[in-house]
Amino acid sequence: MEQNPFAPPSASADRPQGGLVFSPEGVSIVASLATWMRGLSILYFLFIGLLALGSCATCAGGGSLRGAGGAGGAIAFVFIVVMVVIGAAASWLRSAAQDFERGVLSDDEMPIGQGFGHLRSFLILFGILGLLSLAFQIYQAVQVL
Repeated sequence: MEQNPFAPPSASADRPQGGLVFSPEGVSIVASLATWMRGLSILYFLFIGLLALGSCATCAGGGSLRGAGGAGGAIAFVFIVVMVVIGAAASWLRSAAQDFERGVLSDDEMPIGQGFGHLRSFLILFGILGLLSLAFQIYQAVQVL
């Protein structure tokens, strides 16, 4: 009897006990996704470094930026809050990439589930930031009218 090459892995009679079965294409896709997620997290960490430099420059300037009128401490605080938020996002993205790679290599579903949990946290954070940004833009548009 000939097997259907398009059948899912669960339909084959020789499925290994426990774990997941990934095709070579699936492994390639997950590895590519993990690479992109890791690269994006590196860019976030570089951005955090630039924000840290900006915060230090603000504090070193004696708290007085041109036109800020002595609001340098508040600006440094905003830099620090943004650094913490972006740091959390970068950490979740990097953890998701590591969990995906570990899950595919070990054929274990637990790391993949953890990876999706980290990715969900990342997406929720940026969804909330997007909604806040949209609300702020609507507020500014209403103020202009």
